[in-house]
Amino acid sequence: VHEPLEADPESVAMFSSLPVGERHRDVLKAAMIYDLDRSIGLLWEKIRRLGIEENTYLIVMSDNGGFGRPPGVSCYPLAGGKGSLYEGGIRVPLVVVGPGVKAGSVCREPVVGYDLFPTIAELAGVKRLPEKVDGVSIVPLLRGEAKSWDCDRPLVFHYPHYGRGVRQTPCSAIRVGDYKLLRDYETGTDRLFCLKDDIGETRDLSTAMPAKAAELARLLDRYLTSVDAGIPSPNPDYRESSPAEPTRPRSRRRAGTSRS
Repeated sequence: VHEPLEADPESVAMFSSLPVGERHRDVLKAAMIYDLDRSIGLLWEKIRRLGIEENTYLIVMSDNGGFGRPPGVSCYPLAGGKGSLYEGGIRVPLVVVGPGVKAGSVCREPVVGYDLFPTIAELAGVKRLPEKVDGVSIVPLLRGEAKSWDCDRPLVFHYPHYGRGVRQTPCSAIRVGDYKLLRDYETGTDRLFCLKDDIGETRDLSTAMPAKAAELARLLDRYLTSVDAGIPSPNPDYRESSPAEPTRPRSRRRAGTSRS
């Protein structure tokens, strides 16, 4: 769910009548998720009534993780949240419904948002894409046909900006297999994590595994150069004493209140 926080008043009333939980106590967010789930169901029912479910795919994906802080929106055991390139900010749900996708099936292979373009193109029957398109089609994964999927292809995330989120500072990240390199442009440091053993990204392995860190750093640099990615640089006019000014007003809560 996303701001502005608003939900059907009937959904808010339904969750307001329930006992307060130990972990999840936010009535409005619960109502919003309920409304989202119900709306997706209504959409798919309409697709079925129109008789187009055999050539229609429904794709549901989150753009980022939660706020990463309590109450009720902690991404634990993942670190970080919205705006960060820790797993709490970039590990999100992806649900696909459509022909050839087995109901109830689960795929645990990591994919990335820019895989959606070549995937949708293949599903739509596009035979040829321009050269140097980011991402790969994940149709074999959706249909359970991936016998030799490249589990070690680099997945790159790049956010060269400052923002008003969970410590939104300029960062890049690259994941190859179980290993992930996180680059912080503000501190000029690269940190290495093994997600298989440390999903919370608490143990920096860059000193213990310098060769692996250097390998991922080279791959990241090569990719960023190949796409002419913007890289942050020091602002010569920056003054620490000058307060930062928000560029937009904060959203307001609507149609309910939060229990905290």
